[in-house]
Amino acid sequence: MKVTITDIIDLNNLPEEETTSTEETSGHFPEEVYNNLPTWLKQACQVLNGTDREVFFVGSLAVLSSLLPAGIKSIYDGKTIESNLFIFLAGSYGTGKGALSYSRQLAAPVHKHLKESETASDPETGQALPKRLHFLPANSSKSGFIELLANNGGKGLLFETESDTLTDILKQDYGNFSDILRRGFHHETISFYRRLNKEYFDIEKPAFSVLLSGTPSQLQKLIPGVENGLFSRFLFYHLETDTTFKNVFDET
Repeated sequence: MKVTITDIIDLNNLPEEETTSTEETSGHFPEEVYNNLPTWLKQACQVLNGTDREVFFVGSLAVLSSLLPAGIKSIYDGKTIESNLFIFLAGSYGTGKGALSYSRQLAAPVHKHLKESETASDPETGQALPKRLHFLPANSSKSGFIELLANNGGKGLLFETESDTLTDILKQDYGNFSDILRRGFHHETISFYRRLNKEYFDIEKPAFSVLLSGTPSQLQKLIPGVENGLFSRFLFYHLETDTTFKNVFDET
């Protein structure tokens, strides 16, 4: 189904996939795409098959976009943009969305390094050092999310396999950071000040990525329609249903 940015998407009435053979449900990418990947990513994709491989590959694009250095830029609509992607994988139950956990492992060493390099305080000043995490939890207050983002220099990855986590927190007064996501996509400066604790953050040119997955109904709750500002920021990937039997006890 081809969707333009001006379409009103009825996510409750997506057309049924017509499948006549397993070949037609092998995904959207021809083998040439996988064959021309960098060696290490190609080898990772070869371990998987079917929709698992497709989910891992699409997810890896978002994860890797959060790891690329700031020097990788392009020009879009007259503005300089970074390589960061906002991706939502939508599919019904049983479409293999769980394979996104493999994509997460690509950035896990970076996240682990940042956590393990933490020290309780600066040895010179004695002041507590800021917490740095590559994975930015969606289940955060707005001030907490901004603080983590500031500690990371505006970089990181918001990764959630269940988009409801983000949907629920955006409904809360203390957690509605939808504007931060929208501004972050365009690398616009994010400023924050609270008089009570004299908290002040000024994040210039934030460059973080977002990777979410969920069912069509979960997507509709997060982004009800095109009027929602998040709609134009995301790349949406619709997963096809693979009706072939999968032996979950197979250890080969």
